[in-house]
Amino acid sequence: MENKSRLKIYPKGNFASIPNELIYDEELSTYAKFIYIYLKSKPEVWEFYNFDLWRGVGLKEDAFRKHRNFLIEKKWIYVEKQKSIKGQFKPRTYHLF
Repeated sequence: MENKSRLKIYPKGNFASIPNELIYDEELSTYAKFIYIYLKSKPEVWEFYNFDLWRGVGLKEDAFRKHRNFLIEKKWIYVEKQKSIKGQFKPRTYHLF
């Protein structure tokens, strides 16, 4: 007979709050969940290049886009289209829900 286990959580310092619905969403891959968690862990004013994300989550570009696009499809994130103002591209904005 196995003994029961107990969980105690001690949020101290810098941490991110992750929606339980994301954690238990069986349609999302582990990579998709990690991309969301990685983004959620960054400061709200974080500016980055896409390759920073690929490297940060340990994926190649194609794999990253596949999992990110699934998060978009399932409405966990929304990525604004990149805008050009006076010939200069402005950063895209990622929205996390």
